[in-house]
Amino acid sequence: MNNILFSFKKKERINNVNREDRKEYSFRKQYKEHVFYMKMSIRFVILNIPKYFKILWFLNNHYCKKYKNNPKIYPEYINH
Repeated sequence: MNNILFSFKKKERINNVNREDRKEYSFRKQYKEHVFYMKMSIRFVILNIPKYFKILWFLNNHYCKKYKNNPKIYPEYINH
């Protein structure tokens, strides 16, 4: 019960603040969220680097098998 009252008071305090301050508050909140998502996305990319290498290796392997023995289809690949 006490917790509910406290949260209500908190909301009231935020609503009583004038409009510019509230804008500032919301902007700060948005900015924090944005930074958080940026960090998460960067982390995601960094953690997945090995996976990207694996995919590249797989594709390279596939193309080697497909084109290495076919000079008619893909003559440039022979010299690699």
